[in-house]
Amino acid sequence: MTRRIIVWSIAVAGLLLATENVNAQSRTVTSVNTDRRKVETPAARTDDRRDAPIKPDPRNADARPAPRAEMAPAPVRRAPDAPFRPEFRPKKEMRRLSVDAIRAFERVSFDADRTRQARLMLKADVRLTTDEIIRMALAFDFDSGRLEFLEMAYENCLDRWNFYRAVETLTFSSSRTKLIDYALEAGIRERDIYYDLTVTKEEMKEIVRILKKESFDSDRLRLAKLIVAGNWLTARQIAQMANTFEFDSSRMKFLRFAYEFCYDLENYNVAIATLDYSSNRRQLTDELARIR
Repeated sequence: MTRRIIVWSIAVAGLLLATENVNAQSRTVTSVNTDRRKVETPAARTDDRRDAPIKPDPRNADARPAPRAEMAPAPVRRAPDAPFRPEFRPKKEMRRLSVDAIRAFERVSFDADRTRQARLMLKADVRLTTDEIIRMALAFDFDSGRLEFLEMAYENCLDRWNFYRAVETLTFSSSRTKLIDYALEAGIRERDIYYDLTVTKEEMKEIVRILKKESFDSDRLRLAKLIVAGNWLTARQIAQMANTFEFDSSRMKFLRFAYEFCYDLENYNVAIATLDYSSNRRQLTDELARIR
């Protein structure tokens, strides 16, 4: 009996000693972790004021923090290649031809009678779009009557920036030259009404196609001037038009004329680069520098 009691006492003492060792190790780990956190987290510096709020001076009740300087917004400039064509909305007092009137005009038998009717219509201060003018011009049988009608209709055209498309309705180059010269003079006289118009990418493709159809640089130059006189183009678009010319001499004449109608003059060296000879590029650069 005494031996059993001694064995039980030794077992209990061993169990108590093992429990004490586990508790001691736990306290040691906790202490280490706590010390590690203290090392990893830097103590707040009393002189670090980067995040401290700005407080007004108590001696001056009106003291306020200095406002942060703000940059002025950059000026917004419309992208020249963006479609920008005004949607036509006729006023009540603006006279427009009806579809029936155009159909009746197309049914007239002779050019002389068509010219009489057209003169009567335009005398009423009617306004026509380029598409309507082209449709009526194609009703004529000969260039002579068609040319006379186109010259009359130009003054009543709503979208003169598109009038160059009507030149294609004429068969002979001499007739096209007369129409271009007439419209070019009138377009330059009244070019201020086109100030806000820029040529879209789709229109530019059509312009290049029409210019390439011309057989000679002289005719191409007249037509290109007419197109430029009614629009504002970017330097890149002017370069595209200049590349349709065969000779540097014609290209230089066009670039001199188109300079006044360029939307981004700061990029005009892109158009000047279309010239083949460096001497011509230098000469044109000097001339345009004097203009500015």
